[in-house]
Amino acid sequence: MKKIFLAFGAALCLSAVAQAQTELTEAELKAKLRVSSPTTVSIHDPSAVYRDGLYTIWGSHLGLAQSTDLVTFTPLGAHGNDRFIRLAAQGGAEGTATTFADAFNVQQATRVRNAKGQEVVFPNFDAEAYCNRYAADRDAWINGNMWAPDIIYNTAMKKWCMYLSLNGEFWNSIIVLLTANRPTGPFTYQGPVVMGGFDGQQHNGKAAPTYKDTDLEIALGQSLSATPARYIQTDNGIFWPNCIDPCVFYDEAGELWMAYGSWSGGIFMLKLDKATGLRDYTYAYASDYDTRGAQGVSDPYFGLKIAGGSYVSGEGCYIRHIGDYYYLFISYGFFSPEGGYDMRVFRSTSPTGPYVDHKGQSALFDRYVLNYGPGTQQRGTRLMGCWNRWGTLQDVGQRALGHNSVVQDGDGRTFLVAHTKFNDGTAGHQVRVHQLFRNSEGWLVAAPFVYDQETLTDAKVAAEAAIADDRIPGTYSLLPHPDGLDHKNMQETTPVSVVLTGQGKIEGDRTGTWQRTAGTDYISLTLGGTAYRGVLMTQSVSGATTQGLRKSTATAIAFSALGSDGNPLWGYKLDEVSALAKVNDEHPFPLTASQTVNSHQSLMFDATDNVSVSWQSTAPDIISETGKFAPAGEATRVTLTRTLRAGNCRFTQEAAVNAAKASTPGGDALTGLVAYYKMDELPVRNEYLNSAGTQTSIALAKLSAAPATAVPTLQNNWDRFGRVMQIAPAAQGQHGYARIQNPLFQAVNPEGFTIGFWVLRQSDDSRAALFGFSGNSASTMQKEHLFFTGNTYLDYSNASEAVTFKLNNPETGILSHIPQGRWTWVTLTVGAANGVRLYLNGTTRNWTTYDAVPSALRATDLPYADVLATLSQLRYLFLGAGSLNGSPACQLDELMIYKRELSSTDARSLYQLQQRTTDFTVGQNGTAIIAPWADSHASQRPYTLSGRQAARNDRGIIIRKGKKLVRR
Repeated sequence: MKKIFLAFGAALCLSAVAQAQTELTEAELKAKLRVSSPTTVSIHDPSAVYRDGLYTIWGSHLGLAQSTDLVTFTPLGAHGNDRFIRLAAQGGAEGTATTFADAFNVQQATRVRNAKGQEVVFPNFDAEAYCNRYAADRDAWINGNMWAPDIIYNTAMKKWCMYLSLNGEFWNSIIVLLTANRPTGPFTYQGPVVMGGFDGQQHNGKAAPTYKDTDLEIALGQSLSATPARYIQTDNGIFWPNCIDPCVFYDEAGELWMAYGSWSGGIFMLKLDKATGLRDYTYAYASDYDTRGAQGVSDPYFGLKIAGGSYVSGEGCYIRHIGDYYYLFISYGFFSPEGGYDMRVFRSTSPTGPYVDHKGQSALFDRYVLNYGPGTQQRGTRLMGCWNRWGTLQDVGQRALGHNSVVQDGDGRTFLVAHTKFNDGTAGHQVRVHQLFRNSEGWLVAAPFVYDQETLTDAKVAAEAAIADDRIPGTYSLLPHPDGLDHKNMQETTPVSVVLTGQGKIEGDRTGTWQRTAGTDYISLTLGGTAYRGVLMTQSVSGATTQGLRKSTATAIAFSALGSDGNPLWGYKLDEVSALAKVNDEHPFPLTASQTVNSHQSLMFDATDNVSVSWQSTAPDIISETGKFAPAGEATRVTLTRTLRAGNCRFTQEAAVNAAKASTPGGDALTGLVAYYKMDELPVRNEYLNSAGTQTSIALAKLSAAPATAVPTLQNNWDRFGRVMQIAPAAQGQHGYARIQNPLFQAVNPEGFTIGFWVLRQSDDSRAALFGFSGNSASTMQKEHLFFTGNTYLDYSNASEAVTFKLNNPETGILSHIPQGRWTWVTLTVGAANGVRLYLNGTTRNWTTYDAVPSALRATDLPYADVLATLSQLRYLFLGAGSLNGSPACQLDELMIYKRELSSTDARSLYQLQQRTTDFTVGQNGTAIIAPWADSHASQRPYTLSGRQAARNDRGIIIRKGKKLVRR
């Protein structure tokens, strides 16, 4: 059969052996496998606030939810409408029920101080009429165009202040202030903060607003006779902002500011009056319109331009002071799943800027450029991109994460709150919360998984090494977040695998170096010339799934880092207990107490998640420590013990099984065997000599015209106890193949034909050939051929095509006789007894559906003599080729070819022998029947097929002096 891997030590964690081990119980592992579904909410453009242990989130279209922990959210009403609809036309703080169309007609504020500091009448502004100036249906328009509110507690007013965008067409938007006694409302309209779209043009047959419809005179501190020329623009958006997406914040001096705007003329900022929450009209802004035009950065009405401009994308701005800087968050692109939404960060030491990214590039644009998607020049430091298959749960791509807010709690933690969409064919969205950290250079990095009540703070990162040095090395999933993805075609990034060695190297799919800063949880990495600065942390594992957000009790050592190119990098590995729990769940203990073992056992598997596996057997010559079964002359009790190790933790299970005694399968599985390829080493040789007395080997090749096609390789496989041949998939007309000299070529009077092999199908390809006979040396099919596919499709034609034979043609039906994902022993026979017959795992499979010419033929009517005559003229047998349909993705092992038709008993016997240690290389002389021997001379003693000296009472196939015998 197979040789045990010499590299068996790869499955044994040698470093762990010398250390004290923590023995875990099954209950402890199961506790790490619990998966929960926290209550998430679908709120677009979320604005989050924190006060007195409670988080409140408002969003577009009046989405509303609350949470005590940023993990589980309670949605309040149908998008919050049942509370928000209690806006007051005129009345008390609690408001009275009204309609949306009437909610913004009459404001509460009646007096303000103008630009000169004079208290003046603040006339009533019908905000609803202003924003829907061009709309036909007032209520429908306002109900669908209340966007991106921002909410803040005003300490001077002792009120909750909501700044809400009422969005109109043609920049005819207005940001209004609403106040309430509670963060959930009901809210009352106080007055406008800024108004747009008074451009002097005609839109939809209606004139745009003029200065008389706005608060422009109050802001300028002067009476006007006409709208100033600078605001009369054919293309208003080149010069001035769209008055939406407000963000209101206190600076470190206690002053109140509002940033706002979207695409168009850019992001602007206004100072607010802390006493009223409205605009501070006394704060003056210079005008540089006359000197700079559309590139101006200051305007007496719209305020200071801090980002964007010239129609460059950018919306949903948010400013928060964290550490030593004011950080400006902006979402580039469009918010649909394929729109390229992408959060960027700039920072400044002043609330009014200038704001720059990691390269010192300004957040301002002086001309139009495409600033997101393929082929664009990156500007802005990124937080995350579009990704899939991250962690142990995610099976839905996450994308278009953006329009965020940032909230800080009382413990020094900072959280990013954003909406995200998915690569699931819908525009559905959910809120996601990621904790933010500052790296050693003061730039923000987002935790790789959603927040789950972790307690790490920036102060702890800088002052403590919470994760021990010896726990950092290991195999990590690494998730780069490259810029310039093809969002239109839903491109996303997926993890690669790397090893962080104890010597500070990074190996695997990416190579480089790493280092942690002593006494801290800062980590530095260098990959491909890019330097990354990040933060180490422990997190709960979560993921976006088809069922929604899922969280597990599994935890991981993770890092989030920012590259010198401005792109993030995430990495994680499960902690020791979580890793053991995951691997034990994926590979359950395969034995039960007192079960009877009469075949090989699949015990080993490739080490994953930094977990090693090892076995101990009390009788390794009968059941080896990799699962090979070599029966003894008597039934034997064997105890098998499995140990899973991760770091200093381990989990052990054992079972005492009954190893069946050796028995002789009925039938003859050796006579007529002319070719046997074990696939264990290169070159892959036939264990039998050909007619010329030489030992032939397999040629591994591909069509020269198929440059992208892979040549077959040998790969380790635990289930097959050695190496197997890997065939790579190839498209139609391309092949990667193993070419074998046909052992039946010019054969004289063969007694039929049999081919047997193990196959593991890795795809559902029904037309690509698992094997095929051909006279051409380059695997291309000719008129005379015989091939066989994963659909158990057998196609035969002789040279004249007078006889063709097709069984299980995929055109007549896709069959699953040979399953995907598990090994199957295939035996195909051709001969006088049965025509053509197929056996899978030793069991006959009837071929009842086929396409034959002439149509009267049945499977048993295959003209076997014609087939054998044709095969004797075909020089080559190909693995992975033979049809015109490329190569299938599959693994093959233990190829056997006979020059006779095996009977059903023989086929069953062959399968049984394949299931135990059997030496098929002992010759072609057939078997003889002998009686129990009486001789005692050592040189005459026989051996079992496993190579062990046979006991006197052993029965079955034995070998003596090189001859196969059957002892009965």
